[in-house]
Amino acid sequence: MLVFVGAVVAGSTGAFFSDTETSTGNTFTAGALDLKVDSQSHFNGLVCRIGAQNEVNPGVLGWHHPTDDSLVGPEHFPQPGDPCTGTWAESDLIADSLAFRFFNFDDLKPGDEGENTISLHVLDNDAWGCFTVDNVVDSDVTCTEPESEDVDDLSCTPNGNVAVGELGAALTFDAWLDEGTTPGFQCNNPDVPATAGASCDADPEEGDNILNGVEQLFWDDETVDEASEGPFAMSNVLSTAYALHQCTDATGHTEYGLCHGLALDGRMVGSATYYWGLAWSIPGTAGNEIQTDSLTLDMIFEAVQHRNNPDFQCTPPEVRTTLTLAKTVIPAEQEPDSSYTLIADGAVTDLSGIEGSPAVFFAPVEPGVYALSESGGDPDPTSVTWSCTGNATPEVDNGNGTASVTVGPGENVVCVVENNYEAAPPPVGP
Repeated sequence: MLVFVGAVVAGSTGAFFSDTETSTGNTFTAGALDLKVDSQSHFNGLVCRIGAQNEVNPGVLGWHHPTDDSLVGPEHFPQPGDPCTGTWAESDLIADSLAFRFFNFDDLKPGDEGENTISLHVLDNDAWGCFTVDNVVDSDVTCTEPESEDVDDLSCTPNGNVAVGELGAALTFDAWLDEGTTPGFQCNNPDVPATAGASCDADPEEGDNILNGVEQLFWDDETVDEASEGPFAMSNVLSTAYALHQCTDATGHTEYGLCHGLALDGRMVGSATYYWGLAWSIPGTAGNEIQTDSLTLDMIFEAVQHRNNPDFQCTPPEVRTTLTLAKTVIPAEQEPDSSYTLIADGAVTDLSGIEGSPAVFFAPVEPGVYALSESGGDPDPTSVTWSCTGNATPEVDNGNGTASVTVGPGENVVCVVENNYEAAPPPVGP
């Protein structure tokens, strides 16, 4: 038997099986979180808005009756068409801009009142919301004769140099989540034009500037002082509303239906519009003690991403410790000399070397003991006396025109030096 063995050899012209899969354009894009704010201001029953063609000052921002300017009597203050601020469209706020001040009122009187409806828009993503009232300064500014007769303390002196006012204690605020009859926030559904803006067809009472009794009131006759500055976690109010209305969708995303915007944990739902009412009033019982007083404050809104951030807490504002130095002269018509210097020497010396100033207002200092003195001034007064008010327990008047005071953490202390130019009384006795 012959066996033939053959071989087949694959040469270089052969081919292999193959397959190629390509994924192109791989992209990582960061999400967005943008907080927008708008406002509409009311004062003594009128609303700040652009005038219509049949109103005073058409096209100009002014005070107007909600429906008909002719219903406003000639004795009312303000009058239709008077200029106003506190109303603007959805915007990013610009610090120190008059156009973005919720409140900018002067010549206030007992019995005046107003309200702002503030709209917050968190675009794209869910967020935690925080609100802080900061940099509160209650200044006496000047001292009128009716005020000086009514107030027998350091808050008012004959020449009005002390910076402590009483307006902050008299002016009170109410605040509420301005929902409507339907729980949640149905207005501003981007797919339904009829829901655009406040008082929309979906829920006319939503964002209507009125406390209708269906909303949650979370400030009730509150004053703005160091104890109530916050920050306030909006989640506390929103989660309470969720429970109150017995909402069932924990995420708050209900496609602008019942309970839209109200989540179990109180987050702000992305692209929902939240209306908050903030009303203020000066009671008719307020007296001369508030004359010329000025209350200024900052309102800070913050949004922080919700996803991957379940334990977020609103950060408290920095605790401020301040010291005010002021000078008063007796008799009141005696003008203080401009060459004097008020000095507080201690933990910091930032208050030294302030020449010719009647007062140094709310200067930030470190807690500690401060030696108080005055240099310069001509002629020499008959007597020089220091006294302090505030939360501190002063160690005052060393009998030689100097004093010392202990300023504790978070305290706001006012110290006044009195220069008395009246003749010393004659000695008593033979």
